[in-house]
This record gives sequence, C-alpha cells and structure tokens, in this order.
Amino acid sequence: MFIRTPGTVRGRWRSRVLASCLALAATIALLAPPQAVAAVGTTAAATTALRAQQALASVRASNPRLAASGVDLVARNALVNERGRVIVHAQQTYQGHAVWGSYAIIHAERTGAARLATSNLAATPTPAGTPRLTEGQAIGIASKSLALLGPSAPPRCELIVFPTRYYADVVLAWNPSKLKYQLDRKRSAMGIAPADPYVWAYSVRLFAKNRIDGVQDWEYIVDARTGAILRATSGLRSDLPPVNPPTQRPTDAPAVGLGHSQYNGDVPLDTTRHADGTFALVDLTRGSLYNPYLHDGYFDINGNQILDADGAPIHAIGLQTLTETHEGFDFTWTASNWWFDGHATNEWGDGTQFVMYPYGGETTTNGETAAVDAHFGMATTWDYYRNVFNRDGVDNQGTSAISVVHVVGPLGYYYDNAYWSDYVFGMFYSDGTRYPGVDPYTGEATLPDPNGLSTLTELDVIGHEMTHGVTAASAGLIYDGESGGLNESTSDIMGKMVETYRSRTPGTDALIPLTGTNWILGHDLIPGGLRSMIQPSSDGLSADNWYAGIKYLDVHYSSGPLNRWYYYLSQGAPSTLVDVAHSKYLPEGMTGIGNDHAARIWYKALTEYLPPDADYAAARVAAVNAATDLYGAGSAEVQAVKNAFAAINVGTPTDAPRVMIDLPLVHPTGTPLNPYGGGYFARMPIVSMNTTVQLTADVSNTTDTAVTWQIGGAPGGFNNPGFLEIGGLITPDGHWTPDSTWGFHAMTVVSHADPLEYAEGTVWVVNGDADADTKFDAIDLGAVALSWGLNGYVNASHAIVGDGFVDSMDVTAIVEAFRNAYGGQ
Repeated sequence: MFIRTPGTVRGRWRSRVLASCLALAATIALLAPPQAVAAVGTTAAATTALRAQQALASVRASNPRLAASGVDLVARNALVNERGRVIVHAQQTYQGHAVWGSYAIIHAERTGAARLATSNLAATPTPAGTPRLTEGQAIGIASKSLALLGPSAPPRCELIVFPTRYYADVVLAWNPSKLKYQLDRKRSAMGIAPADPYVWAYSVRLFAKNRIDGVQDWEYIVDARTGAILRATSGLRSDLPPVNPPTQRPTDAPAVGLGHSQYNGDVPLDTTRHADGTFALVDLTRGSLYNPYLHDGYFDINGNQILDADGAPIHAIGLQTLTETHEGFDFTWTASNWWFDGHATNEWGDGTQFVMYPYGGETTTNGETAAVDAHFGMATTWDYYRNVFNRDGVDNQGTSAISVVHVVGPLGYYYDNAYWSDYVFGMFYSDGTRYPGVDPYTGEATLPDPNGLSTLTELDVIGHEMTHGVTAASAGLIYDGESGGLNESTSDIMGKMVETYRSRTPGTDALIPLTGTNWILGHDLIPGGLRSMIQPSSDGLSADNWYAGIKYLDVHYSSGPLNRWYYYLSQGAPSTLVDVAHSKYLPEGMTGIGNDHAARIWYKALTEYLPPDADYAAARVAAVNAATDLYGAGSAEVQAVKNAFAAINVGTPTDAPRVMIDLPLVHPTGTPLNPYGGGYFARMPIVSMNTTVQLTADVSNTTDTAVTWQIGGAPGGFNNPGFLEIGGLITPDGHWTPDSTWGFHAMTVVSHADPLEYAEGTVWVVNGDADADTKFDAIDLGAVALSWGLNGYVNASHAIVGDGFVDSMDVTAIVEAFRNAYGGQ
C-alpha cells in the first residue's frame, strides 16, 4: 500500500562527490555532511574514513574500468560490520560528474585487502558530444513536462553522465480505480532514443505541494545536448511554510514524557524540556546531525529560505515530530506546518483516532495522538537499527529524521497514505478515509469509506517507511521492476521486525524475539490488514512466488515472494497441503531459523551485497553470501536461506537448476522498442485486433520443451490479476486471435516438463485498422505514416497507441503488429 517513490541522494551529495577526489580530508567530509567534519575527528570515524579511502585506492588501481581518463569512484557512505570489515558504497564519476546508476560495493578487510563485492561499473562512460543546454533551459523543459499549476519549491539541477540503457522506454502504471495496468505516458519516453551509450544530461528535481497539484516530487533526466526527456521518476515530499520553526538552545535538556497512543497504549516519549518549563516533541537522545532539508532546503512558496527565531537556518538536532494544520475552505483554504512545541506539560495525546472534521484539531490533545505514535515509532525504529545492527540512524551517520502527521493529499483531501521522502529525510502520515474527513472546497464533512484506513501511524508502518530511508542509504534499490519489489519487501520485513522488537524481554535489547510476530502489515488500520507475508496472494493482487514476468507488477505486489521467503526463513514452511503457508515448490516443508538470525542475514545482504538493480536471483546470491559470512558455509542458516528461496521458486535447495520458461526476446537490444535492453517491450509483442498470431516460449534446463498456453493469469496462487485485459481465442499451442479490446493482455505459458514452472507476460493489442475499412493491411501502414509528426488534427484511428496523436511509437507499433501478422523483417 504505502505509495512511495524514493528520491535520490545524489543532489544532496553533489558538492561532496566533487570535492572527495582532492584529498583525504575531503574524503572524510564525504563520509559525513559538512556539519559533522569536526565530529569525524574521533578515532573510530577517522579510521573508517581512512580505510574507505584506502579501499577506494586499491580498487581504482586494480579495476580496468576505472583506468580511463576522467573516470573515478567516490564513496557515498561507509559502515563497519560486526567483523570489522568496512563496507563502502561508491558512485562512479566521470570528470567529477556522477554516472547515473553506476555503483559499486567494496569490502575492505582488517588486513587492508579490498575487493569489489558487487558492481555495475561502466567500462568507458565517456559521454557523447558536449552540453548545449544551460541548467535553466533543462529546468524549463522539465517544468513544462510536469506542467504544475500551483506554486512550487525552487528546482534543483545537476549535470550528470547518463547511461542510455536506462532510457525510460515505455512504463506501465497500476490504475487502482480500474484495477488494471495502463500506459503511463508521463513516465514513458516515447521519442527517438539516443544512439550513444552515454550522454551528458541534467538531473532536474521539481517539488511542489499545493491544492491544485497535490504532492509532487519528480526527477527528470534531460539530454543536455538535445533537450529530450530521457527518464522521469515520481516521488513524494511536502514543502509547507512553518508557523513555529524550532530554535534549539544550550539550556534545552532531554526529558521523558508520557504519550497516550492510538496503537501502542501508554508509551514513554523522549522529549525536550526548555528553560521556561515547556516541552517539545524533539528527541535529544537520538540523532547527532541536523536534518539537511530543514537546514538547507526549507523554502516558502516565494523561494525564501525559512529560518528559526534567531535568524539562522533550522539546526535543531534530534528526532522531530510536526503536524500539518489546515483552515478555511475553497479560496480561503490554507495549510502550514506546526512543531509540537511549547507544551505546558509532558503528557501528550488522548489515545483515540483523530477527529478530522472540522479543521482545527491538529494541535489539540486529540491531534497529538498521531504525533505520539509517530514519535514513539521513530524512536523504536532507531533503537532497533542501533541495538541490533549497530547502525547510527537511517543513514548510519546520525542524521535527524522528521515525522509530519495529519497530512492531506492532492486537492486537500485526507487520504490513505504514508510515505518516506529522501529529499525531506522524513516521513509523512495521513489520517485515512475510514472516518469523516473535510471537503476543502465546502468545509463540510466527507463521507467515511468503510474500506478506508485509520490514521497511518501504526508501528509496523513507521518501521516500513524509515526502512525506505535505510535502503536508499545502502543498496539504493531502484524503485522499478524486481528491484522495486525487493525495496518494498525490505520495508515490510523490517517494519514487522520493528513491531516484534518492541515486545522484547527487558535486558535483551540486542536481540529480536524469535517468534510472536503478527505477519499482517497494517493489521490495526483496517480489518484484515493490508498485506500478508504468509500468503501475499490473499489480497488478490500480490504474487506468492517468483515467475518470469513478475517485473510487470506494481512494486507493492511484486514484493510478495520476498515477504513470503522471509516468513519461511524465520518461521519455516509447513508440509501440510491445506495450510495457507504451504509451498508447492517445497512440499516437504522446512524449519525456520527465527526472526533474529533471519533479520541479520537480510540486513547484511541489503547493506553489503545487493546492487541497485538486483532481481530475485541476485537477492538469493546476496542472502547466501550474508548467511555464509555470519554463520559459516555449511551452516543450517545457509541451507535455510536456500530452502526458503526454493519455496518461492528461486533456485533449489541443492543448487541444481530448475526448469526455466519465459516469453522469447522479440525486441532485441538495439531495436527501436528496446534500444538498450531490459525494456518493457523486450518480451512484449505488439499485435493488431482480430488478427491471428503465433505465440512462442523459451524453455531451458530440460529436453522437453513442450508448453501449454492460456489467456490470462494462471489459476489460483499463480494468478497475476493486474493485467485484466483478456479475450479472444487461443489454442494450446499458442495460436491466438485477439478480440477488439485495446490494451495489455495477459498470457500464461506452462511447461510440460514441470507444470509448476510458468511465465506470465503481456501482449499489447492495438487497433491496426487505421483506415477504418475493417481490414488490417499495408494501407493502414500508410495511413499512420501520413499522420506521423503532424501538429494539427489527426484522425483518431491513426493514433494506434491510443493517446490522440501520432509519433514514432505509433509507427513502430503498427509496423511490429504488421510483421507479427504477416511475417517479414
């Protein structure tokens, strides 16, 4: 559920990346924000920075991909694991500019030996040509594309090297109202892809939160030579003017208050006591660096930096909880941020659901309840990472995170959402739609939604959102395809472990209870919860196991198999057929290793082995490596990792190959629909309505390559119900005549050799009858070609992609459909 698209840490680290090449002192500064340079002088931090620099030097000297002129590797962050090994996450650069998506994970031993554990470094990332656009022009192009209607924050822009294999191509998006995937025109790049493997480009960040646009957080990659948009990634943030930004003074002291929470009962709260005897929800015991967004990036809608009462940038250190406040309606509607500060007592909240209607209750005792849960949840998650994994906060540098409660969504309505923002370095929580809200246009109460959620500050949700920050600061898993599913699942896993950690026996702070986990995420937000880690498919959308084609699912649904893997690893898999946790891929079942060992294995895999573009196969390799490091090559834990992955159809307990089946590569790398490999169209044929085609499949690791085809998803737990466009007639051997329904049609092909192995894919059905004569023939090709590139009126039937105009995508699509119908090249 929790809709969240991580932003990038590259903008925040840009100046440090450039400076780090100069000297050891700059490298130490790189490993911590500028405010922390003095603190890095401590022996441990300085030693870690020195070892990281030595590891980088060793890798530079031994790796031919770093030998080209201008190519370098600079540290993003570093940590020391339980064995004293330094783990360095590094960014590849060219002439001081980040190479987008090119990273390395370096392991440096106590002996000084260093090796690349995981990398996707470019051999010669020399960009073609020279930048012709200015930063201002790139910002203008991105702004025109996003087309914001309301006020926005000042944009950010950075010159980078962009590997064109990450060209966006065509992107699909889940439409929750129609319960199916549709073409996402905003995130798709449908122009002519650059022919060069690397180009100069600008990374443009645009941010806004207003009544008209809602919350917008976008990174656009703009070709610095041509102005073409190469990639667009959506995210979330908030940028509201504050009423009372905190001013931290030497006389402030840590205090412990009492919170009446909605989901956790009465809880202790670490707060601040001011000299005047009032209190604030600022935790002085957790965090050693100020929040970089509040200090450096907090602007009002006129572009003026927001300062504290002393006229300085906001530099309060510690976990902080704020609320969004609202008043008025229609043209008088306004919103602001309010720190919970100046409180007469150190007792907070009333333990009940926030009463949204009417406006004005955000700062009352009832409004404090969500803040109690958020503040307590931040502290609990911080302690979980610190005590179990020796991690210093979200980024392992002690940076202070913030939480904002009572936020509203697009157009000012309360909604069912919570999210983490890398840009803000914090979390945002709305109050759901299960109870009456406020219509911002009329000021009247909105009707409750019986299927909506209550306030989204449940403890496992908070652990989920903060873990998105941990992932961004470590593996940096790309929020798309299989890596996006792994990203979401990691947050689910650690969110449930944070909730379990809270129930630990006193005196066992370094351990996670072995059992006692509620494996339903968001179980208190709505009856039945949001997602099951035992049987993910019970929501009707998530997958229980890996299969070829899972990358087409929304990341919240492709996360299902890893969630189930973790449950198996921790608690085991039953051999009883009727048990909902039973796995057909491991019918004999397995014994789990408990929460503590399972969490340590996945945390190490996340922070030491997983690359940003990891898929499920890479996740298995990373987890096996992590278990081997922690418990030994022949340990029960290593075998349990293999067993649990086998139970979700990734590998086998003995490492023997499984039968593999997939849709064939119909658009090889270098073709118009898959210029750089790995695109959505790589295995997605395009066909015309009512025209018979022959579908084929690739089968490996068996001599029996026979298959059976069917329309739609496979039954039961195999189903991928997202692609609901199904229709036409198909024979078992794959002769399919689609009906006249435009869209992405689901297909399933099953192996005869192993009926548990299948692939689900999509076929894009377009209306090839461009001249409307009820025939699909060469004349249709001419009709589309005649409209190619016209700016004026275009016959709607010529726009076979379905977006009302004709461009290169329409031409390419109709040629592909014609080739599939009649053959030829």
